[in-house]
Amino acid sequence: MIDLQKIVYYEFIDDTIIEIFDRYKWGLKNLGVTFTEEVGETMIAYSFNLENSLKAFCAWILWKTQQGENFTADNINAILIESLKSHWIPTEFQEKFLRNYADILENPQNLLWRQAEKILGTELRDRVIANITEKDEIIFRENFTLADDELDKLTLLKLHFSEIFSP
Repeated sequence: MIDLQKIVYYEFIDDTIIEIFDRYKWGLKNLGVTFTEEVGETMIAYSFNLENSLKAFCAWILWKTQQGENFTADNINAILIESLKSHWIPTEFQEKFLRNYADILENPQNLLWRQAEKILGTELRDRVIANITEKDEIIFRENFTLADDELDKLTLLKLHFSEIFSP
């Protein structure tokens, strides 16, 4: 679990900063950001316009990557820190561009939840799955009865998820 309050210890971090961080942390991780103490402190110290800076950063990295540029963990972090300190603002093009990459920036729990719905259907998913944690653990409800076709769907789901999580 990526937790801003564990990356940087502060007595109090504004709930809005944590909410924005939680919304973008998986996308930042997928783009190669390493959540160091410096990155966390910069997010807190330069939290004005935080969401816009993160959007602009993500769009810029995705655009440059699409153009063939490669980044190291060090320069990804340096670019993120610069975007926060300079209060980058996404352009209209970047806002539209980011919509094409929503799956990269999305919380993996939501993706797994939607995949479970595609395989099981909404009713069966809601009946058998209690939660999907930030560690990609699927917590099943207890004491449910399945028909043969529902059991087949659940087996298919488990097979699908095992393929996703196998190295």
